[in-house]
Amino acid sequence: MTVVFVERGGLDGHYNPDQFFNHLDTCYDDPNAQYRAIDRLRNIKQRDNESFVAFLPRFEKELADSSGSEWSDIICINYLEGALNDQVKDRLISVMDILTDYPGYICIVQTVGSCLDSFSFMKRCSYGNVCYLIIDSGKL
Repeated sequence: MTVVFVERGGLDGHYNPDQFFNHLDTCYDDPNAQYRAIDRLRNIKQRDNESFVAFLPRFEKELADSSGSEWSDIICINYLEGALNDQVKDRLISVMDILTDYPGYICIVQTVGSCLDSFSFMKRCSYGNVCYLIIDSGKL
């Protein structure tokens, strides 16, 4: 269908690129893609052993596919908060000033997630009451 459209020069024979893109949208665009992305966004969950750094790109993709950039920050925060695992949610309870702007909220959750990742690493590397860490003083 597309080859014939291009060979004919579009609807009026003028080889208008806008007409070509409209034709592609008509032929191949999925009118339900946004609705499916919203369903995936509603159901996405951070796994218990998944770091926030690994989870955030998955969440952001579904948010973008859902046209979440057009939503208010509080709606984006609400979706993200619902998707976080219990460990992160538990630690966020102690944060006194939760921001209501989405980028600020992301920064807070990244900080909490980073602390949890560090704590988890220290638990894995510890032996008894002593933690053996190799620290490169040049990068400290």
